[in-house]
Amino acid sequence: MMTPPNIDLPTEAAHILEAAKRGYLTAEAIRAWADRMIAALDVPPHWLIEVATLPGERLSAFVDYLSPEAGDLPASEQLKITLAEFRAGRLAFGDTIRVSFEIMVGDFEAPNWGEPDDFPDALAALLVEWDCSPDFPEFSEDFQMRCEAVFAALLDAGEDSGSLNPAG
Repeated sequence: MMTPPNIDLPTEAAHILEAAKRGYLTAEAIRAWADRMIAALDVPPHWLIEVATLPGERLSAFVDYLSPEAGDLPASEQLKITLAEFRAGRLAFGDTIRVSFEIMVGDFEAPNWGEPDDFPDALAALLVEWDCSPDFPEFSEDFQMRCEAVFAALLDAGEDSGSLNPAG
């Protein structure tokens, strides 16, 4: 396969896979990405053509095709994808906190995030450290402002190294 030097297909696929697993992309957006990659490659791999022509809207089908082809995506890159969704207004603040925490601590079955007693100890400690009330589903304004400042700093740092939008 001849790949132009500016396309790292396993990394591109990893970004799309992460966004698909989290539900940030539609099937149409994934097909559009695959079409762009096919157009950019001299000899596109068979799996990419399959992704571009995959029928239906089930994201799990796309995840199945992308998973074996995607490279490893560090937690910092996963976090940037989630924070970009928040910045674009497509992800609520509470969901951003929950997903970001899941990314930071790795895969685990999250408890009922609606009850303060069910929060993992690390998040509860962060709320105490920041002197924020862990009353949910409402976040204190101070907590939200502090998180948004951290999110903005991470995204601004990430923008220096390239696009955070996996859809292109």
